[in-house]
Amino acid sequence: LLTALCRKQWTPQRYQKKLQKLSDAISKVGVLQTGKLPAIIGVAEVENKKVLEDLIEQPKLVKGDYGIIHYNSPDERGIDVALLYRKKLFTVESSSPIAVDVTMPNDEPDRTRDILYVKGFLSGMPLHLYVNHWPSRRDGAQSTNEKRVTVAKQLMSHVNNVDPHNDRTNQEKHLLEGTNIIVMGDFNDDPENDSIRNEILPYGFQNVTAPLKKFHRGSLNHNFKWNLFDQIMVSDSL
Repeated sequence: LLTALCRKQWTPQRYQKKLQKLSDAISKVGVLQTGKLPAIIGVAEVENKKVLEDLIEQPKLVKGDYGIIHYNSPDERGIDVALLYRKKLFTVESSSPIAVDVTMPNDEPDRTRDILYVKGFLSGMPLHLYVNHWPSRRDGAQSTNEKRVTVAKQLMSHVNNVDPHNDRTNQEKHLLEGTNIIVMGDFNDDPENDSIRNEILPYGFQNVTAPLKKFHRGSLNHNFKWNLFDQIMVSDSL
């Protein structure tokens, strides 16, 4: 760890600057529409709970009185997902990590981030939340595509248990009306890719972030091409 810190040249000053920049960006999300801090924030690339505690104590976020839901996952890089929520607006009923198996046939066991599932009430409205960080494209988009499709199927298997009336074999492919579900995170896929287009959207979800992807805009840029890996999908009831 010390070697990694030296290689990245992290210092207490750089760490504080990072916290300040993150808190500044988060504090501006939706402020023009609501004038308030976000009620729910899904986060990825989390090193540990301490960094989240430091983040929510920043001057621009501390007034939000955020709670934290975080579990350590078996990811080989040691990064997790988590949920930040304003305790006055969102009441947690239960939470759990969903273990994900992306080991391909004839391959070595492959560890990745758990999916975080949280059930609660947003201003009294029942809500199911899933925070994701799917396998990366580090070894190539096509060669890793099946892994993300596999995660999507495991996610939807859990959704079926949340909504026992939903039958994914039904040709209508719909969720029970009134079941409020938000699926968010870093999917390492674009809205038009198989894992999103074929495995989630047909079963009663709308990708509310898809219109943000343009030729000159996205959530990351790789080799001079914009992608929208960071997405939010909501059930039709929302």
